[in-house]
Amino acid sequence: MFNKESRRKYRKYVRDTCAESMKKFYSFIKSLKRDSFGILPLALRSEGRFVSENVKKADILNRQFESVFCQERLDNLQNLTTHKYPCMPDIHINNHGVKQLLTDLDPNKAIGRDGVPARVLKMGQMR
Repeated sequence: MFNKESRRKYRKYVRDTCAESMKKFYSFIKSLKRDSFGILPLALRSEGRFVSENVKKADILNRQFESVFCQERLDNLQNLTTHKYPCMPDIHINNHGVKQLLTDLDPNKAIGRDGVPARVLKMGQMR
């Protein structure tokens, strides 16, 4: 009887609260999706028991992480001082080259990763 009455009151509360605004409705839906228990208890294979203390769970996960990575041997690394490919020559930048590149920009193209529109760059080039 008590559980039935509690559920009925809860549903009424949710219905009334969510009817007030869509924001409250979506907040309620979002709250249903949350996991509140973090990392579940972990099993210790060697001892056949479960561990639920946070520090011990962290130790178990750390040992697992360490076990899948190996120490790299440093004695067999290649000599990195010799280059397999020729070095790239120095890049020389001058005013004429920059002006030519800015002149050739298409102002109708989309904004690049820097967020500066091409028309702004072209306007700055005229100064």
